[in-house]
Amino acid sequence: MTSLLPHIGRVLCLGDSITYGWGTGAVLRPYPERLQDALLARDNAGWSVYNRGVSGDTTTGALGRWNNGTFAGGVQEEEPLRTLPPSFEGGWSTVVLLIGINDVIAGAPDTSIVANITTLAADALSLGARVAVCSLSPWKGFASWTAGKQAVQDSVRTQLQAWAAADPASRAFVDVYAALGDLGDAQVLNPALSSGDFLHPNDAGATVIEATVLAALDAAGFTA
Repeated sequence: MTSLLPHIGRVLCLGDSITYGWGTGAVLRPYPERLQDALLARDNAGWSVYNRGVSGDTTTGALGRWNNGTFAGGVQEEEPLRTLPPSFEGGWSTVVLLIGINDVIAGAPDTSIVANITTLAADALSLGARVAVCSLSPWKGFASWTAGKQAVQDSVRTQLQAWAAADPASRAFVDVYAALGDLGDAQVLNPALSSGDFLHPNDAGATVIEATVLAALDAAGFTA
């Protein structure tokens, strides 16, 4: 009989290239990997963090991968992400959603972005997980940035923050936007944290995302 892996702290990080780790540098240490290291430093056996970032993915793609494992951004999930392999006991303890910047770049409206994120999040909550929703990283200076798209991003940030505040016992808001913004212009990814393309964080940026996510999870009581 196959022994079940204990369900102590299982975190799913669902997102796009920023979660996957594109642009983090030669070491390629994306934020989920760093998050696992930080959690394991507290509990040597109690945490597992799963990186399910896909470069180029959108909220529609993430929702499809969550619901039925459909193809997105070059990745076909083996099974829907909402379910777990039979060798796992229980389900996800926390789902972290850092997704949507590709929607904004493509010109999607805030309504569809927020609807996709909160639909996925609501289903995760119904399965017993807690959910952390992240604001999107700054990207002014990237070739397709416009003031109109910035307004969409700002609206998504405001709406996600309000959504999380409505049930702080099971929802958390992670303000990645504020953490990565340049002090002189918050709409610009801090050059010290940028891979150089104004969109993707470097290793230092990945470290900041990890620390920001961990602080939010701690504040919400999700790591207790």
